Amino acid sequence: MKRIITLSFIFVMFAFNAFATPIELKLSKDIITLGDSVVLKIKYSGDSKDDLDLDVLKEKFEVFSVTKSNNTMIINGEITSEKLWKILISPKSEGDISLPQIKIGNDVSNKISIKVVKFNSKSNKEDAPKFFVEDNLKNYSPYVQEKIDYTISIFDGVGIKGTEPNFAKSEDWIIRKLDNTKVSMVEKFGKDYKKYEITYALFPQKSGKLKLPEINFTGYYYEMDKNPDREVDSMFGDWGGFRLSGDYRVKKPFVLRVNEQEISVKKINRKNKSDWWIPATKIRLSSEWTDKTDDLKQGDAFTRRIILEAENLVDQQLPNLEFEKVDDVKQYQDKPIDESFVQENRIIGVRQFTNTYIANEAGEIEIPEIKLYWWNVKKDKLEKAVLASETININVNPEFAVEEDDGISKPVKSFVKEKIIVKEKVNYLYLALVLLFGYLLGFVSKKKKSKKITKEDDFVKSVISSAKTQDYKSLRDNLIKWGENNFGNVKNLDDLSIKLNNENLKKLFNDILSNAYGSNKDFDKNNFIAEFRKELKKLNNNKEDKVIKDLYK
Repeated sequence: MKRIITLSFIFVMFAFNAFATPIELKLSKDIITLGDSVVLKIKYSGDSKDDLDLDVLKEKFEVFSVTKSNNTMIINGEITSEKLWKILISPKSEGDISLPQIKIGNDVSNKISIKVVKFNSKSNKEDAPKFFVEDNLKNYSPYVQEKIDYTISIFDGVGIKGTEPNFAKSEDWIIRKLDNTKVSMVEKFGKDYKKYEITYALFPQKSGKLKLPEINFTGYYYEMDKNPDREVDSMFGDWGGFRLSGDYRVKKPFVLRVNEQEISVKKINRKNKSDWWIPATKIRLSSEWTDKTDDLKQGDAFTRRIILEAENLVDQQLPNLEFEKVDDVKQYQDKPIDESFVQENRIIGVRQFTNTYIANEAGEIEIPEIKLYWWNVKKDKLEKAVLASETININVNPEFAVEEDDGISKPVKSFVKEKIIVKEKVNYLYLALVLLFGYLLGFVSKKKKSKKITKEDDFVKSVISSAKTQDYKSLRDNLIKWGENNFGNVKNLDDLSIKLNNENLKKLFNDILSNAYGSNKDFDKNNFIAEFRKELKKLNNNKEDKVIKDLYK
C-alpha cells in the first residue's frame, strides 16, 4: 500500500512539472488603494529567445519602470538560467482586475489578479487613504462656450511630491487655471491632511453630451519599510531607495485620476441677434483717442483705440468689431491685440482695436456708434453693449487738396518748393582745411570709448520708468515692445510670459493688466523691477554664450 502511495505521489509531481508554465507572475501586494503602485515580478525559465511584450499591460495599468536581470546557475554540472523582470505598475481603475497573461514565444504565464479599492468615505484612521483626490463641477448644463468653474482638491497624508494636474488635450475644451493653488490643513477620517485646491475655468466648445477631459496627477512619496524585500527594494533604480536608521526609505510613484464626468451643453440661444455668440457675465466697451482731436485739419491722421473687455471669457472667444464707413474719411485698422488675465477668481478676456482716420473734407464728421449684442448668462437674456457716437471738427487746411482724376480721393500737397541752385566761387584751400579738421575729429572720436545707446536701452528705460510711475498702460505697452525687440512675435503679456517662463513675473504681469483696465490691485514696483533686471541679466548672458559658441564653430 505504501509503495502505491509513493508511486502516485511521484506521478503527480511529474505531471505537475510537465504542465508547469516556465513564466511565473507574482505581485508584491494583492490589495492596493486606487492610485498607489505595486511591483509585478515576471520570472522566465524557458529557452525562447523572444523578448517580453509589455504593451498588453498598458490598457489596464500605468507602467512606471522596468528592470531586467539574468541569473545563471550550475548545479551538479547542469547549467540552468532564468530571466527576471520587475515592473512598477499602477492600476487605472478600481475593482478585481485580472492581469493579462504574458507570452514569450509559445510559453504563456499563469493567471493572477489584484484587488484595487477606493477609499470609503466612512473610513476610520486605521484604514484611511494615504492620499486621494476630489473634484467639484459647479454647472452641469452650461451654454456652449460658457465658463464653468471646476475645482480639484488633492488631499495629502504622506508628503507627496508632483506636478499640477494634467488635462488630456481636447479640441472640445478651452481650459485656463484661475488664481494660485490654495493650501490648507483639514481633518478627515480622524487623520490630518494637507489640502491643495486648484480651480480651473472650463469652456465647452460644442453642444450636446460632452465628457470632461481626462485628468491625472502623477507624483511620488517616500515610504518606510521595516522588513524590506530586497528584491522589491532594489528594483526601483532611478526611483531611489536608500537606508535610513536601519530602515529602508523607498520612493514610490503614484497616479491619481479624477472620475470621468459627462455634462449636457446647451446650444446657442435662438434669441441671439449676432453672428457671434458671446456668453459672458459682463461686457464693457471703452475708447480713447491717442491723438489730440481739438485742432485737426484736413489730411491729419487721428487714431482711436477701442477696448472690449468680457468677464468670464478668454480673448480667443471675442469677436472682431466692424467699423462703419464715414463719408470723405479714410480708415485704417490695425490687427487686434489680445490678452487674458485673472482677477479675483474671474477670467477677463480683452481685445484691443486700433482704428486710424484721415478726413479729406473740412467740417464736422460723426464717428458712428459701435454696438455689440451679447448673452448675459447670469440673467439668461440678450443684452447690448454700446459705445456712443462722437463728433469731430475738422478745420480747413489750405495746403491740402484732393485729386479726383481717378475717382479716388488722395491727400496731396498743393505747393511745390523749388530747388534753388546757387553757384559760388570755390575756395579750395579753405575746403582742404575743413576736410582735414573733419578727419582728425573723426579719428579722435574713435579713440574715445563711448557708451553705445541702443534701441534696447531705450526699451529698458521706458519699462523701468513706467514701472516707477505706476503708469500701467504704458508699462504694458513698453513691455510688449521690449519683448517684440528681443523675442519677436510678442503681441501681448501672455506671449511674453511664455517666452520668459518666470512665475513671479507672470503674477506681476497679471497685476499690471488688472490695473491697466481699472482695478486697484497692490503692485510691488520694486519687486517687479528686481525681477525684470534678473531677466535682463539672464538674456545678456545667453547672448554672450551664443557669441562665444559662434566663435568656435
